[in-house]
Amino acid sequence: MGWVQSIDLPMRQNERFMMDYLDRVVYVIKQKVPFVYTLLEKASSGLTSFLYRGGIRRAMEAGTLTGTVGGKQAVIRCLTVADSEPLTEMLERQPEEHLTYFHLHGFDRDSLRRILRRRSVMTYGLFVDNRLCAYALLKLFPTRKAYLGRLVSPEMAGKGLGKFLSRYLYWQAYLLGFQPCSTINKNNLASLKSHEAVRPFHVVSTLPNDFLLIRFELTESDKRAPLLDL
Repeated sequence: MGWVQSIDLPMRQNERFMMDYLDRVVYVIKQKVPFVYTLLEKASSGLTSFLYRGGIRRAMEAGTLTGTVGGKQAVIRCLTVADSEPLTEMLERQPEEHLTYFHLHGFDRDSLRRILRRRSVMTYGLFVDNRLCAYALLKLFPTRKAYLGRLVSPEMAGKGLGKFLSRYLYWQAYLLGFQPCSTINKNNLASLKSHEAVRPFHVVSTLPNDFLLIRFELTESDKRAPLLDL
């Protein structure tokens, strides 16, 4: 792995250790006692939305970028509940094997509407010629952790969309003042390689069911919006 100059968020080392430990405990609760996790998630969502409403608003206002993908007009922007239909259609046309490791939320219409309404979940869509081709999100927690997720339609593979989405999410996390993280299955080699191609990451902990808790360090480049020219 290479070396990058990181930006230190205002957090002491012992605080970071405790936050990482808390994240691991919450993940175990999610796997072992899902109804308790649901209650915790609702409570943390409201708290996060209230405590960090200013940062969330700033990130959303800055979130629209325009450019091109393969010579076609493209835009990435925050999604709203009005985008539930195109998001549903995009997810429905994904091959089943493409969603094997993507379990950040339910895919039915009601679940998607709930996610799109939730202020503690920043959702983004990348549209090429007005067609939703990639989906990304940041799940925010009171610990100032932002868990990222990316999904690119198979027909758009090989165009650099995954790397762009990573850089875009790092930038949004910087605007929020949050630490970008992820939980990735160790067997999902394609995702691990895709993330590592953007920058090195730190494996914080091994989680149940072969998942890894991963932390991405912010760098000077994350102060600027990535260029949408692929």
